[in-house]
Amino acid sequence: MSNSVLEHFGLMDNSGFGVDLNDRYAHDLVQRDANDARRSLRSLLDRFLLVRVVQSTFTSEEAIQFAAIVGDILGDREVGTTSIGSKSAELKVLSSARTESGTSIGDKGADAQVWHTDGSQRNQPNLYTILFAKKIPPNPPKTSFLSAYSLYETLPLDLKRTISKLQAVHSLHNRSQSVEAFFDGVAAPLEQRLEGPRHPLVRRHPNTNRPLLYMPRRRDALIEGMGEAQSRELMERLWAHVLVRTDFHSIALEENDLVLFDNCALLHNREGWDSKHDRTVLHLAIEGQAPEPMYR
Repeated sequence: MSNSVLEHFGLMDNSGFGVDLNDRYAHDLVQRDANDARRSLRSLLDRFLLVRVVQSTFTSEEAIQFAAIVGDILGDREVGTTSIGSKSAELKVLSSARTESGTSIGDKGADAQVWHTDGSQRNQPNLYTILFAKKIPPNPPKTSFLSAYSLYETLPLDLKRTISKLQAVHSLHNRSQSVEAFFDGVAAPLEQRLEGPRHPLVRRHPNTNRPLLYMPRRRDALIEGMGEAQSRELMERLWAHVLVRTDFHSIALEENDLVLFDNCALLHNREGWDSKHDRTVLHLAIEGQAPEPMYR
């Protein structure tokens, strides 16, 4: 990557991933040849995993155009009318805000969320995720990002061998990622935990071909070929490895910040906040492909 391009960026910290993108350059990308812009932005994402446009001047419609640079946007998800008056099949509203009648304008509340990847309950999970902050509470909650490459690389050798060819069930049901539900919630019925796609625990990244740890969203997820007790024992070992990590990068999203990240190679979580304050973040998802196992 040339210095003329890199001068528009500034590394966030020494966590090994994440780059800030100049707002002017972000707008320039939208205007460039589509193939050239896609190559440039995907190259950044393959290298840094996360791109942030600080205090973006994008409108919601321009944010959709920016997201579309890297791929086709999923348009079959539940949508809501945003506080800025935009309604689109591509935009999903993550918000704790309600209308005057008490109706939620989006999904999710103010609870903290544990590590997860978006859309893993799909047969073809989204490859990239975009967060566009529109309304932020005081003392903004941090969203943190953790490398799934690093998670796999740092697994004990015996655990790498154990999971090398295993698949987990990514349940369609009860996908809440609240911390309370994750640690203290009861297990879902067996039939619900069996309903959903099977994805490899060791996934090959579709762009870089590197192995990564692909975690199901549920702590009580089932493993193909294992019973409930054996599945839970293995999942507890894997989650213990995830939950002790400190090599993550945290961002307190401010109003108009836009973050585009590799939803395959990064897990993310979020702090909670006082529910009396509203937070609204627009969410876009870029189509991916069926996860491919690293080892067969």
